[in-house]
Amino acid sequence: MRTAQPFVKALEMPDVLLPSRPGVHPRLLLFYVLVVAVFARFAWRIVYLQTSQGTAYQTMADDNRFRTIRTTAPRGIIYDRNGLPLVRNVPSYNVSIIPAYVPDDEGQAREVYDLLSGITQVPVTTTVSLDPSPQSKLRFQGPGVHDLSEPSPLYLVPIQHHGISETVELASTFEPYQPVLIKADVGRTTAQIIEELRPWLPGVEVQVVPVREYPAGPLMSHIVGYMGPLPDDSWLELGYEKTDRVGYTGVEITTEAELSGTKGERQIEVDVAGKPLRVVGPVREPVAGLNVHLTMDSRLQAAASYALTNTIATIDRLWGIKLEQAVVVAMDPRSGEILAMVSIPTYDNNRFSTRIDLDYYYALLENTYNPLVNHAITGQFPPGSTFKLVTAAGALQEGVITRRTVIVGEGIVHLKNKYAPNDPGQAQPFYCWNREGHGPLTILGGLAQSCNIFFYKIGGGFPDQHLEGLGEERLARYAEQFGFGSVTGIELIGEASGHVPTARWKRLTYGESWSTGDTYNMATGQGFVTATPLQVLNMAAAVASGGTLYRSTIVHHFTDAAGNVVRVADDGTATPFTDAEGNLVPAPQTPEQMDRVFEPEVAGWLEVSPENLALVQEGMRRAVTEGTAEYASLDEYGIHVAGKTGTAEFCDDLAIRRGWCREGWPLPTHAWFTAYAPYEDPEIAVVAFVYNGGEGSAVAVPIVYQFLEAYFQVGRRAPSDSPGGA
Repeated sequence: MRTAQPFVKALEMPDVLLPSRPGVHPRLLLFYVLVVAVFARFAWRIVYLQTSQGTAYQTMADDNRFRTIRTTAPRGIIYDRNGLPLVRNVPSYNVSIIPAYVPDDEGQAREVYDLLSGITQVPVTTTVSLDPSPQSKLRFQGPGVHDLSEPSPLYLVPIQHHGISETVELASTFEPYQPVLIKADVGRTTAQIIEELRPWLPGVEVQVVPVREYPAGPLMSHIVGYMGPLPDDSWLELGYEKTDRVGYTGVEITTEAELSGTKGERQIEVDVAGKPLRVVGPVREPVAGLNVHLTMDSRLQAAASYALTNTIATIDRLWGIKLEQAVVVAMDPRSGEILAMVSIPTYDNNRFSTRIDLDYYYALLENTYNPLVNHAITGQFPPGSTFKLVTAAGALQEGVITRRTVIVGEGIVHLKNKYAPNDPGQAQPFYCWNREGHGPLTILGGLAQSCNIFFYKIGGGFPDQHLEGLGEERLARYAEQFGFGSVTGIELIGEASGHVPTARWKRLTYGESWSTGDTYNMATGQGFVTATPLQVLNMAAAVASGGTLYRSTIVHHFTDAAGNVVRVADDGTATPFTDAEGNLVPAPQTPEQMDRVFEPEVAGWLEVSPENLALVQEGMRRAVTEGTAEYASLDEYGIHVAGKTGTAEFCDDLAIRRGWCREGWPLPTHAWFTAYAPYEDPEIAVVAFVYNGGEGSAVAVPIVYQFLEAYFQVGRRAPSDSPGGA
């Protein structure tokens, strides 16, 4: 028992040797609180993510798991009024690589890259070269800006050409199962070689994509236009993808929404590497774009081009004058439909159908006359004597003159200085093109002979003969009625509005007051007034139609993939066009059927009485029978033509640089002629303009004459089985 006592005593040690435990230690309590707070925070976060943010995170997960694949819709075709295709969708071949299928071994991958590089000429690794800057040689800011300034210098900048290996490596980091483009638009032979070598090119594939081909080429390039890559990322917001191509100019861009159609869609599920697993949800098939049928007639377009180039070549051969810029536009005056529109110099839009040929592109930019610009709608030139139709109509309507009013057309008149009326030395001379004068003239003779003095007097007045002129304000008002000073609304980009000057405009622009001399110049289409060739044609068409100004148009109607005519609303929706019985209307095949699916749009009416307008028409007819446009006569074929010539002085930047504007010498002149036929029942109106062409009667009239020969199929253009004419 004694041996157990020390142990018992040890158990009976005083309490002072043990720590007292009245409660939990503060530090331990703090630890418990922190643990509970952390777990509460975790619990709250879980509840928050599952309830408030659950939908958002589920959406993000689905975005990573599902992909929407879009299928390109077949692009619509562009046809002329006779059903001739002006564009075709042809296959092009792109070479791509799927990074996941490239061998993992670096040596084997290098062999694939070397072989592919030898076939496609794409370097294996990234290279740097000095290439022309995209901003070099640009001479105009955009379509519609007629700028003949000198080309900018050629700047060389370092350009990186990404190699195959870097391209594949970058793509494999993000989407290894998605094809990455190596080279676009390879030749068919190259594509066949790659297909034959597929066993030695793992991961390499050839994709067939459609591109545009333009059978008419330079003949229709300003009308049809061409396509190119997306200009900027703003197009992505419209549903396009980065690899898509869109219209850049012409009808390709103005009807882009109709031509492009609606992409097809299918949703697929992918794994973390982007590899497709399965298709989920419904599949939406692509809807082909609408086909665009133009008012243009390819045969008349070719006739206009031939008349223009043949006349210019003849002038060059006979007179040694090289003319390089000219326009011919033909219209149906009963509807505003453009039948032909030729602008030279032109370009081949096929050179831009897949990729831009830089050498060819720079050659176009270096051309002083801007081949990429459609001068029929963008060129702003003094209209010269063609503008006298406006002056004549306004003067008759305002009672300044009547049919019987006789005005002497001297060879020269002097306009007195209002601040020194008794000083002959300060009088300003104004000349007629015929320095011997035309003698007494009525409005019919004034138009037929295009007498400048006659129109100076009725436009600005002549105090010595107590003749009150039309004046600047009324002249500007009638000019605007005829369509000058505003765009016509044709379905082409870059149309210029021309300019109708006013006293207020001159004061704000030059800080000078308007003078009677300014009115004289304006009355004859000179001075500050400018117009496009299309506007001059609209003026003649308004006279021919009896005072109705139609909106110029080149788009006749649209058809769907099945060939049925459709209406396109302002919001872009297309609905089938049906007849009175509710039947779908197929694509028209005859002129009568064309008329049933087209409704002309009236842009305005002339505030000129039929009687006064008939006098203007008769004056235009006399210009052909006994005046300045006699060489345009088709009377021998029973076709009566009415027209108005124009010779417009100019001195622009190009003329100054080339030394055409020399003090003491006559200014260079543009050649104009606009006409319509038949005189009794007009069905065709045409205008010809030649930059620096000289006299309108000598240069522009033959162009229109040849075109009208082709239109009516008479003379040299008569069918071989009908030598007698129309």
